Order: sequence, then structure tokens, then C-alpha cells
Amino acid sequence: MLGSDDAPIRFTAKMLLDMPQGPQKDALAALERELVASQHRFLLERGNLLIVDNHRMAHGREPLGRGQPNVPFGERRLVRQTYLGEVPA
Repeated sequence: MLGSDDAPIRFTAKMLLDMPQGPQKDALAALERELVASQHRFLLERGNLLIVDNHRMAHGREPLGRGQPNVPFGERRLVRQTYLGEVPA
């Protein structure tokens, strides 16, 4: 994630599909190329834990793939999100 606490920047390449040609689209396309070129991919397995600081890391995930709705309930992946912040004074 880029930006400040008050104005985070959220990006998805899908934004480019409906965007008219121009310098803004060119800039976002260049950003997409850089993000793809520098990405690291890994597969989380059962029992893995990933902790990400949203203010220091740009991150995303791949689509889950075919057949996910048919995975038995007890075998589905569980994603828990917890957001930590400063405690107000």
C-alpha cells in the first residue's frame, strides 16, 4: 500500500480496462509493469501464518481457482484479519 494514513493508494490492474487513453493510464500501466516485475509469489499451506504491515508492503493475492465452492467446509481456507493501530491518548 502506498500513500499516507489519511489517503492510502489502492491499485488493481482492472482499473486500466475502462480508463481512457492518456497520461494517467500510461502512469498506471507503468506502475503495473513495475509491480509485476518485482513481485514475489509463494503458496501458503495449512498452518502457515502471514503478517503484513499494510503501510510498508504492497500486497495482493491470486484468484483462488476453480472448484473452490466445492471444497468441503472443514477443508476451506480460513482468513482472519486483524487491524492494529495506535491507542488514542
